[in-house]
Amino acid sequence: MFDLALHRRKKLCLFDLKEDSALIIEAYYEIIKEMTVALMSLDGKKADDHRDIVKYLLQYDFMDNDVFIFDYLRKRRNMIVYEGKNVPVNYIERNKKHFEDIILKLSEIILSRFKN
Repeated sequence: MFDLALHRRKKLCLFDLKEDSALIIEAYYEIIKEMTVALMSLDGKKADDHRDIVKYLLQYDFMDNDVFIFDYLRKRRNMIVYEGKNVPVNYIERNKKHFEDIILKLSEIILSRFKN
């Protein structure tokens, strides 16, 4: 899962912000979800649904704001997938740093687990 998340992250730069905003949101959601599920797997845990993933982030000292951003990202992604809605470019511009910070923290936690 971790490798897939890293592969998705590498491909993000290929998307055009204006034309591919929905794909960018979907990718950020999947990256964070896959990394969290990978971390859960390292801990011998399994996620039955999104709530399990959100709760797990809180166990690793993610701030409430990080969890809120991830949950809202899920809602945006679901609006894209299930309702065919698009995402305003400014939503991505405003939140990209938050997404990247969450991904970085998850990456550091996972990589530190491999070193130990």
